[in-house]
Amino acid sequence: MRNSWAKGAHVLARLPQGVFVHHERNLPDGSYLTTLDPKTCEGLQEPLPVRIIEYHIDPSVADQLEQITPSRMHSHGGATNPQVHHVHRLLTTLLDAELAPAKALIQCYHQRWEVEEAIDETRTQQRLSQQPLRSRCPLLVLQELYALLLAHHAVRRLMVQAAQTQHLDPDRISFTASIQVLGEALIHSALTSPQHTARLLRRAYADLTTNGALVAPRRLRFNCRVVKHICTRFRRKRPEHHNLTLKHMSFPDILLI
Repeated sequence: MRNSWAKGAHVLARLPQGVFVHHERNLPDGSYLTTLDPKTCEGLQEPLPVRIIEYHIDPSVADQLEQITPSRMHSHGGATNPQVHHVHRLLTTLLDAELAPAKALIQCYHQRWEVEEAIDETRTQQRLSQQPLRSRCPLLVLQELYALLLAHHAVRRLMVQAAQTQHLDPDRISFTASIQVLGEALIHSALTSPQHTARLLRRAYADLTTNGALVAPRRLRFNCRVVKHICTRFRRKRPEHHNLTLKHMSFPDILLI
């Protein structure tokens, strides 16, 4: 954690139930500052100032989530998950409550699984051939990897800019459609003067935000993380492992800070 912070990166992670911290300073958004002691936190070389964010899940929703079988097996674990009623705590090195409000960080942590979407985009949807890396020299392979990541960043940036024009969540913009629109725009850009680049971008934004091009809004789902064959620490998948879908609700609607 200290190394990431020293390099300019910040940390947002769940604080285990067994780790106890004291309040040093309360902040207006309900979070508080504290200092982690290297004597009790493995891996720290010196005291680290952090911010703790606490929140609950709405009790009516927590009652439903309690019935979902816990993902990981413990010697004392059962078929229900009563820990969902407990206080959930997040730890972050973002100490400014105005720059990074508590509720925004909670939602950001909830969306951490979205990184799987980015991996799928670069591995599958962005892939144009069975052999995307053609170089045999390690340095050139690294160069090609950087090029693929920069291309992914360019597509994602286009998606964010298009969503902002209609005040939409970027999740509503299709990645595959963005690749197609961006490819067509690159062809037209060779025939367009620099003065008309803004018009070309506006056309791309419009193509991505039409009703027929938008992706359906994310559903608030909580799924049992179970497997068919016991080869990990997760439970075996059984008929009683039903998934929970909360219609017409989003994650911020069930937060209690």
